[in-house]
Amino acid sequence: MEAATPHGYTRTLLWKNVRLKRKHPIKTLFEVVLPIALLALMGYLKSQMADINRGTGWATWYGPSDPLYRGSSPNTNYVQAEATMTGLLLDLGSNRNGYGSDPIVSTTCRKASLAGHISTNPTSPYAWPSLCQSVGLPKKIAIVPDNTFTRQYFAEAVGQWYPRVELTSNIAVPSFVDSVVFFPNEQALEDSITGGRYGVTFDSPPLAAAIVFTAMPSTLGTPGNIEYSLRFNTTTGTYGYNVVPRTSGDVVDLLQRGLDPDAYRAYAREGFYTLQTLVTRFATCVPDWKDGKTTGTCTMPNAVAAATPQVDAMLLQQVFNDTRLSSTFSAASNGKTYYSPRTFTSNISKSAYEPLIKPLRLLPQATGGGLVFPFPVMGFTVSLFFEAVDFIFGIVFVLSYIQCLSAILVALISEKETKTRELLKILGVPDVAIVGSWYITYGVVLFVASLVQAGVASAVLFNHSSVVLLFLFFWLFSCSLLAYSYMVSAVFSKAKVGAYLGVIGFLLMYVVSTAFTNESTAASKVLASLLSPVALVFGVNNLAASETNGVGITFDNVNESIKSYKFSTALVLLLVDSVVYT
Repeated sequence: MEAATPHGYTRTLLWKNVRLKRKHPIKTLFEVVLPIALLALMGYLKSQMADINRGTGWATWYGPSDPLYRGSSPNTNYVQAEATMTGLLLDLGSNRNGYGSDPIVSTTCRKASLAGHISTNPTSPYAWPSLCQSVGLPKKIAIVPDNTFTRQYFAEAVGQWYPRVELTSNIAVPSFVDSVVFFPNEQALEDSITGGRYGVTFDSPPLAAAIVFTAMPSTLGTPGNIEYSLRFNTTTGTYGYNVVPRTSGDVVDLLQRGLDPDAYRAYAREGFYTLQTLVTRFATCVPDWKDGKTTGTCTMPNAVAAATPQVDAMLLQQVFNDTRLSSTFSAASNGKTYYSPRTFTSNISKSAYEPLIKPLRLLPQATGGGLVFPFPVMGFTVSLFFEAVDFIFGIVFVLSYIQCLSAILVALISEKETKTRELLKILGVPDVAIVGSWYITYGVVLFVASLVQAGVASAVLFNHSSVVLLFLFFWLFSCSLLAYSYMVSAVFSKAKVGAYLGVIGFLLMYVVSTAFTNESTAASKVLASLLSPVALVFGVNNLAASETNGVGITFDNVNESIKSYKFSTALVLLLVDSVVYT
């Protein structure tokens, strides 16, 4: 008698599996319908939250479209004045946390800060009082490296532009020379910041920023290549008043439709643009260099604007717009008088105007008041639903597959528990036919379910996404779910125990996804996606993020990174998971 082929066994086993599924129609129906029902429910909830249309112009994701100017005044929601170097220097000695509870110490330190006494050289007439060292030190601007170009040329020339300026009898802008500290190299800079003495002693003061030069002209006093980077303090928290945006994560958010004013306003307000403008002015000026010295005089033609009343009036607008100056005058009055950016100027001594204007005449000149604002955006649609359910969106999709996972585990393990698989092997049925029959059975069921899921999701939830990509996403996850069930079934011989622990393991894999943030690296997310629930959550998050602004996931952007993760990565990793688990 000729032995039956595995193909022949498979057909018979498929008939058996179908008979078994028909014995429990309600249970089988829930396996297929539950993910679809939850999609429909989410779609219904989404329909109860009306989408918001943002008009063309200046609009954030969460606010209406606004004009850039309100009458003759700029809209402060979007317009930020670039801080002047004068304001930045004036701010170095301030301490927003105060100077302790001792009234004598607090008064001494506050007066020293306002008077520009921030030098860490004890012999300087403008030295920071030793009485104040224990309650706070003035911040410094670090310059790296320490060589002839940075110390004798750059710092000396800039020092000529920004000398000490007495604004009033008790308020002074410290000189640039008193405001900087030099480090021989980047490693020394980092060692100072990470050392235990940072911000505590005069030889290791706190830093407001750092200018790190990496390429300098070989011949001083002549045009040449200058390359540098700016370093600023930041935090891992949300944007705040004194926080410079982080540069980790994706450089560009291709799905962003609304404006995000926090980032560029922080760059303008906290001094990043200020130092960038300073180095640019130095490069376009090319200060003189003779006998190892510089006077700060520009050698390039047209690098300095003509000193006319009309030009000076335009340039002074940036000084008037700098809130650091007005807030300093308000602080000097012990809060008794509020000075606006306009009213504080009446208190400045006339002799201070020329040193304030002189560096502003250098190219590039802020003839428009140094205002920073973005280009307008096209109108877009915002779906608030995805933002509202963001914290539960991933777990909803994971939970929708629990019934299906449990059913597959019970089906695979119960054959071992009842010795059915052992009997089939005795009768000559190979493992490939037994396991293959279940793969085909649930493969067909999940294929049909994925088709319906994709159709429902495209119709009611992910309206702007490609239905083909949605189908691939649901289908590949279903395949990984089936493979995971087979992997777990190989370990357990009791159906209930295997089903319980298999579901628990599945949920624990989901928990891994909660450890990641938008700033997590792409490599770490790819590695975590070897757990199929994690890949599901990351993929769903991408869908939600893309649908929020009415874009969706399509073949045009499937390879674009969203929150350091690509939707195509989820598809590939789900396929890999299916192979690895099997």
